[in-house]
Amino acid sequence: MVPRETARVYRRIHGLIASALLVSPLVLATGGARADAPLRIPITESSTLAGSGIAGVLRIDRAEILARQPRELLDVLRDVPGLHVGRAGGPGGVGSLYIRGGDPNFALVLIDGIKVNDPGNSRGGSFDFASVDPGDIERIEVLRGAAATAYGAEALGGVVNIVTRMRAAEGKRAEAELGEGHTRLRAALGTQRPGRDHFLSVSHADLRDRRLGSALEASVAHGAIGLHDRSGAHALRLGLRLAAAEAASFPDDSGGPRYAVLRETETRDSGELLASLNYRHARGDAMMFHADAGLYARNEDTASPGVAPGLRDPFGIPALTSTQRLRRAQGQLRGEWLPDTDWRLVSGLAFEREEVESRSLLDFGGPPLAADFELGRSVWAPFLHTAHAATERLSLEGALRLDLPDDHRRRLSPRLGAQYDAEDGARWRLNWGKSFKLPSFYALGHPVVGNPALGPETGRGTELSVEKPLAGGRAELRLAVFHQRYRDLIDFDPGPPPRLVNRSRVSIAGVELGGRIALTPAHELTAQIEELDIDVHGEDAALRGRPERRLRLSLRWQANDDTSARLDARYTGAIPDSSIPTGDRALDSHVVADLIVEHRLGPHWTAALAIDNLGNSAYEEALGFPAPDRRLRLHLQAGF
Repeated sequence: MVPRETARVYRRIHGLIASALLVSPLVLATGGARADAPLRIPITESSTLAGSGIAGVLRIDRAEILARQPRELLDVLRDVPGLHVGRAGGPGGVGSLYIRGGDPNFALVLIDGIKVNDPGNSRGGSFDFASVDPGDIERIEVLRGAAATAYGAEALGGVVNIVTRMRAAEGKRAEAELGEGHTRLRAALGTQRPGRDHFLSVSHADLRDRRLGSALEASVAHGAIGLHDRSGAHALRLGLRLAAAEAASFPDDSGGPRYAVLRETETRDSGELLASLNYRHARGDAMMFHADAGLYARNEDTASPGVAPGLRDPFGIPALTSTQRLRRAQGQLRGEWLPDTDWRLVSGLAFEREEVESRSLLDFGGPPLAADFELGRSVWAPFLHTAHAATERLSLEGALRLDLPDDHRRRLSPRLGAQYDAEDGARWRLNWGKSFKLPSFYALGHPVVGNPALGPETGRGTELSVEKPLAGGRAELRLAVFHQRYRDLIDFDPGPPPRLVNRSRVSIAGVELGGRIALTPAHELTAQIEELDIDVHGEDAALRGRPERRLRLSLRWQANDDTSARLDARYTGAIPDSSIPTGDRALDSHVVADLIVEHRLGPHWTAALAIDNLGNSAYEEALGFPAPDRRLRLHLQAGF
């Protein structure tokens, strides 16, 4: 007998597939992201284990990023199937990423293979994407679904690996982007010599929206040195990234500029240092060794006016000032073996040590209350990954990782996958995996709401997907069906006493249908439709910040060798949300279109014109935070 819950989920998935297939003649795209080839364990420029080809790592390369002419990194991630982006108000607001309906803190974020999630923040360790300059990115790799076997405890819902430009062709490059409330400047220098290469880039952004009371000023410098021998057997790369940012916006849950009672904005000043070292040694074609190490340090000072009492919370959120310091060191030794053409084996050992020190003062109207905490954690993790070509058409893989944290019991994360290449060109993939997330330091140690007895959040997921070329390669259709289950999710219990507890269970079923078609040699249409069914067990509640339906269309026109244009349109369904002054509400569905026109002015100059929110749609991505109006941006690039 099939359990009632499982039967309900399967019926819902069947309905999602049926509704998606009704519009399949129009849905012919994957949004510029492509999956890696089978039986290949992609090794990125930063020598990180990005996952397997069967798991379907999506890659957004630099050409696609440049074609999008993004205002910020979140604009690139909006187009990735299964990813939803939310922002609480303008450039200085916190940008959040939801992978297939999971919480933002379920997404592990890497920059050049170095983890940058902050376990000391109040958002459970999620990463704020607002400060990353899209012009510094070489490519983005996205792994959707349970990924703990490759990355460990933070990858409960998926992974986003941002690979910065570690090398460039010989020469100099300068860029300027100007618009209303928008200034971004970049400069880069690349050199190549026999046996070595160098790269240096600096950028500065000043983004403001007076209507939203939001601003972001950020500066980034990063560079890399690569050394290698002529045979290619040895390669060493050193990378360094420095970033500083000053942001201002209305606090989360305040109701933003539309509903906030307290009109003072929250300010966040941060500084980051990221250093990476990657060594690779190849012994013939059948064996390769990697040694990777990284350091990440982040300091952030926050001053918040708090949130006045309101409909959802009669007490509100107190004003606070805080200083937080995060230090993390990580390393990995890994070996890859190809015993023959049908097998690939990967094994290794990973280590991580992270420490957070937080000093805060809460203002309840009387003497300030100190809310300090200081915690650390070390994790050792051996792992094993094997892939096997069972037949000419069938590939199998399996992976295991054993995490050994010093503050919780050991956790084993398995993953299994299969891929079948049919005679008609269709490629079928089936993946299953388990993952977990250790409680953040904020959840464990905060003196007011923290709970040292919290246990890990856990998840498991299954995905079935198919990709099929059509019309002699002029078109492609993709379909993915998935089911995720999360248990022991950390939630706030108002008490008394108020504290964080493990209690929630969530099931998420979904379907993603997409494709691509070349209408003419100069015109290409891409599209994607996604639908989710989210069930919070035992509660009549909706998860905030994530829509159940999204649709995206993109039309590209290559007028000639020098001129191209792109029109993107996105439909987002109603989004459940909440704020303290208003209580629970649903944000209206909306349609947004963007236009980009690019023209090469000569051998060294390129200009692009971008119109964001072409139709001047009025909508919100967070309750009380209106989205920006129609805006014009001009991008100039010179390379010598």
